[in-house]
Amino acid sequence: KNALDWVSRTPDKPWQDKPVAIMSAAAGRAGGARAQYALRLALNPFQPGLITGPEVMVAGAHKEFAEDGTLTSDLYRETLGKLMAKLAANVG
Repeated sequence: KNALDWVSRTPDKPWQDKPVAIMSAAAGRAGGARAQYALRLALNPFQPGLITGPEVMVAGAHKEFAEDGTLTSDLYRETLGKLMAKLAANVG
């Protein structure tokens, strides 16, 4: 939130209309849902081009990543791939 506050003080509006995707991973069963909601609210004044879905919220993250940091769940990998494809389609 502090970083967003600092950006809000710049005159050139660097977030406006820029494509933004939000994803989270957390130990809990909601996978960071509340953090994503709070971030969406904090981003609203900047008017980014927020990609609204599919939502990626990795629950029980300690069980979903390999030792090297690779996401292991086929379901999460597929959903993340779809989100990244939508983000890429909105870039440039």
